[in-house]
Amino acid sequence: MKEIIIPADIKEYVNKKVFKKISLWLIMTIAITLLIVFFGDTFFSRLNNTVKIGVYVLLLIIPVYISKLYDLKDNSFYGLITKIEVKNTVDSERGFRPTIETLYRKETVYFYIKLKNGKTIKRKAFEQHANNNNMSKYYSVGDRVLHIYGTDYLQIINKNVDKKICVICGTSNPAANDSCAFCRHTLNIRIDGPPIGGDTSER
Repeated sequence: MKEIIIPADIKEYVNKKVFKKISLWLIMTIAITLLIVFFGDTFFSRLNNTVKIGVYVLLLIIPVYISKLYDLKDNSFYGLITKIEVKNTVDSERGFRPTIETLYRKETVYFYIKLKNGKTIKRKAFEQHANNNNMSKYYSVGDRVLHIYGTDYLQIINKNVDKKICVICGTSNPAANDSCAFCRHTLNIRIDGPPIGGDTSER
């Protein structure tokens, strides 16, 4: 079976990350459930039963978003970038009562990636300040990229690539490095799989 060979240190990092997400979700869910059981009728005594149940459901959904439990649907994959889409918006460094001084232009980058099974997926690659020194410069259409379950960054896996992006922290390292200069996680991830999209050439 063809597969992505994930280094042990990255597996350990991902397992810890998943454990933290599940633990946070479980703790928050138990706490909210206890508050509902013991104080729900007191806090929401003026609401009818239908509305009250709706409020309870909403409260129990909140931990899913705070813990980002929905990220557990993630899958490892590798494929070919066929299109890069960039969206520019205005955001603030401060979420509460932003001022003109805290505003900046945010760049959200999406990749269209053709997988080895021929399917093309659209994936949000990263959000960043829009400038000439951000991560966009490292990726281009035609790059073969790898994603490992639970990590935040795509690694370029072209054979002659001169920079290697860490899948954990996103730091760009010299291709000769075995580990990331910033977080020390393994950079070299082996792919045992068929050519992508029928393209047997390496860039």
